Amino acid sequence: MFCGYGTTPVCPENTFARVNESAMINRKKERIQIEDKSLFKRLDDYLVQSHRYTDPFLSREILALEMGTNYKYLCDAIQESCGLTFNDYLNGFRLDHARNLLYDLKTNPVIEDVLLSSGFTNKSTFYRLFRQKFGLTPTELKMLVKEEMKNSK
Repeated sequence: MFCGYGTTPVCPENTFARVNESAMINRKKERIQIEDKSLFKRLDDYLVQSHRYTDPFLSREILALEMGTNYKYLCDAIQESCGLTFNDYLNGFRLDHARNLLYDLKTNPVIEDVLLSSGFTNKSTFYRLFRQKFGLTPTELKMLVKEEMKNSK
């Protein structure tokens, strides 16, 4: 059989093979997306339960080994699921942890202790990222919480 646009023969078997191949590729892409979501869900649960993000030396390679995958799959799963890089994703956990520590006035946390126990090693990076995420510095949040506690008494 010949297509009217040229001399390229079109064989029904070849057309069926190409359609089949395309369907297989689409199924493979869907499976990878499902696996990425599954890996991301496992990663998210793992970080929430283990608090591994508080380790300042945690890298994508180490975390990938702990998750039983390679760092490329891990980073792809994070990007696919929430649109973040590995570092942005990890820093989100760290910043939320720091915020929670600052809300606990019973312990009267020192900012340097908070940043270190949240997995940060650099004060200026911690302050910059904290302000970006929450709209105020850790010191400002701490003062705000103190003020709120004082007013609620």
